[in-house]
Amino acid sequence: MNRKIFTSAKVAFLAAFLSFCPPSVAENSVDASAVHSLVLGSIGFPAYAKYTARAKFSEVVSGAAPVKQQVELCVFDVGPKEAPIYCNSGKKADDSLGQRGWNLSNDFLFLGNKYTAGISVKAGVITITAVNSDGLEGATIILNPNLEQVDENSVVNWSVDPDSTCIKYDLC
Repeated sequence: MNRKIFTSAKVAFLAAFLSFCPPSVAENSVDASAVHSLVLGSIGFPAYAKYTARAKFSEVVSGAAPVKQQVELCVFDVGPKEAPIYCNSGKKADDSLGQRGWNLSNDFLFLGNKYTAGISVKAGVITITAVNSDGLEGATIILNPNLEQVDENSVVNWSVDPDSTCIKYDLC
């Protein structure tokens, strides 16, 4: 059992015990309201901080929706077999040279938000990096398109790569 959880459980038990004790027992031990405050502070604040960090990270991920759409359109334009070649950021297709693909710009920041540090696409795989503040720790999420199951009648299914650091920070 995690030591922090065990300590919090002991404090919670003490608070519950003191709230049911007669006043004489509670007066001779610790003030019950102080213990309640300690419990709320030790359990509530870390949980709230994690909740807000996750909410901010969800904004990072949702800010990349237009990039996902661009990659999906590129996949359907060039086909799933050639998508890893043509669906990259910074690779500009030139029709006069017979090149295919989409102009996926290197500068996707206009599509993100204040919590997004960068978005890049390589071989159809989208890497989104959060800022290194606001509890986001510069976490990344790597979205892999499942190109093996794509045909003209299907959609691109996305999965989170296990190398995404948002998993380590418990943000995604």
